[in-house]
Order: sequence, then C-alpha cells, then structure tokens
Amino acid sequence: MQEVCSTPVSAFGMNKCGTFGLMNTRSLCLRKIGCELVVPADGRLTYTVRLTPGSTREIPPGVISPGTAESWTALQVLPEYAVKEGSGWEVRVRPVRSRAPERNWKSGGIAVCRDERNYFLFSFCEAPGVNGRRFLELKQQKAGRWGAVDGIAPGEHRAEFRWEYGTDYRMSIAVSAQAVTGILHTLDGAEVARVTVPRTGEGEAVASGNAALYVSGLQIFFSDMKPLH
Repeated sequence: MQEVCSTPVSAFGMNKCGTFGLMNTRSLCLRKIGCELVVPADGRLTYTVRLTPGSTREIPPGVISPGTAESWTALQVLPEYAVKEGSGWEVRVRPVRSRAPERNWKSGGIAVCRDERNYFLFSFCEAPGVNGRRFLELKQQKAGRWGAVDGIAPGEHRAEFRWEYGTDYRMSIAVSAQAVTGILHTLDGAEVARVTVPRTGEGEAVASGNAALYVSGLQIFFSDMKPLH
C-alpha cells in the first residue's frame, strides 16, 4: 500500500531529500518515508511521499511481537518456559491489528509446543470478511496435521467470545492428566472465556513441551509471561 501526496517541504521543516519518521496515530509507531524532490516551473520546491507499512519490530519495551512486515505468520518458542502435565503458563496479550487480507482467516495466541509441526494452540480467531466473526479456539497440530485428534476428544473446541482489538487480556494454557484448558481473563481478573479439550488416552496428545507464541495474520503484543504450577 502506498500513500502519495505533494506538499511544500517547509511544512515538515525539510530542505533536502532524505528519510525521516512520521508518527502514525493509529498504530503508534514510526513509519519510514522516502521523498523525491521536484522543482516545478514556478521554482517552488515540492516532494512526493511514499509510506511503507510500519515494522512490527517498532514495539514497546518488554513486549514480544512475532512476525515482520514481510512475514505475518510466525511461531516463536520460549525455551525458558517448560510445560508438562500438571503445569502451564500465562501471558498478557493485546490484539493490535489485522495484518492479512480480508479474505483470509486470522489467528494468534499461545501454545504448548514441541516443534513447528507439533503444538497445542489457544488462540484468538477472526473469520474472513469485514467485521468477521471473532472467537477463541483450542486446537492441536500433530505431525503437521492441523486439527489432529490424537489423544483428545474430537470436535470443535471454541468459545464464542468477541474479543476486541486494542484491549489487554491475560491468556493461559494448562495441561492436566484429564484435559488441556485455555482461559482468557480481563485484567481485573474476570474470566471471559474458557475452552477445555478432554484427553482420551487414545494416542499421544501434544501435552508437553515449551511455551510458544503464534501469529497468523494478526499482530499481537505479548508481555509479562508467568508459569502456572
């Protein structure tokens, strides 16, 4: 996406071509601007501006925001947080914006992860389209198969909670001998969504590994990670 305009250079206090930062009030990040100098017949100096999408690396201190401007799907493992039966972890989350075309499904959240082909994900989801349906989902990927039911009860495990962009929540995922459970709280401690996937023992579920962050088409700020025991 490009935005192009012509304006006197004096409006921004510039006197030569270069690159400078402009604050985007929606995303609260600096964008890079390239400018081209043009000298028209009347001698008035003008320029043309091209805006490039703000980098997801321009984020507040203490926040992890997986993905980049070039790749908005990412899995980031946190090896310092091990998860096994009888434990779990939680994190502060803020869905910031959609980063995928409207026709795409968007998701992002936290996982118990062995590797990129094997994880249990508790995530925000948004359906395609303008004002697409939003909900939470707890789902397993096993040996690269999304929606695998190895060791768990089959079915769609969802919570019909319409989460909001720009809102902070606490999100947790925990593993017991009986189930994998994802819970979403508001910052004042109120539980707004809970999804439980029963374990069956028929096959091996991805019920141990490390904490991980996942995004696909969403930018999410993650911070303040804590283990659950």
